[in-house]
Amino acid sequence: MLLGLLQWLRYGAPPAIETPETQARWIARIASETAVQVPPRAKIVSASDGEPRDGTNYYFEWVIFSRTPIQYPDPSAKWESLEDADLEKSVRMIEYGIAPFKIAAPGEARELNWKHRNVIASAVEVQGQRGFYVLLQTWRQD
Repeated sequence: MLLGLLQWLRYGAPPAIETPETQARWIARIASETAVQVPPRAKIVSASDGEPRDGTNYYFEWVIFSRTPIQYPDPSAKWESLEDADLEKSVRMIEYGIAPFKIAAPGEARELNWKHRNVIASAVEVQGQRGFYVLLQTWRQD
């Protein structure tokens, strides 16, 4: 935890979880399942499987931090701009995944939903002073 706080202070970004090898596997999984292209220097800062109890619920979420924009599967897709109340909610959702870190000067939030193969995906993106924070959620549609 102390190392993470020092990284936050030095680099202005939450620390990546796990090893570079694990990061690479998650980024490959994200690309395969959602067609999202995560920039090379982006970091997975949180990951969760939603703690399925019976093994039938396919759900996964990641919080990604990137200093540059993330490329989504359909650049012409219509984003839904989120109003101020939704900005606060979006910030809380992302900060829950990166606790104890906070998003510096959150400015704009937007949401995009899409389907890729048999996976339904949703991205909530908040642009902060230091970069882009994305809560990416996936569900399998069988």
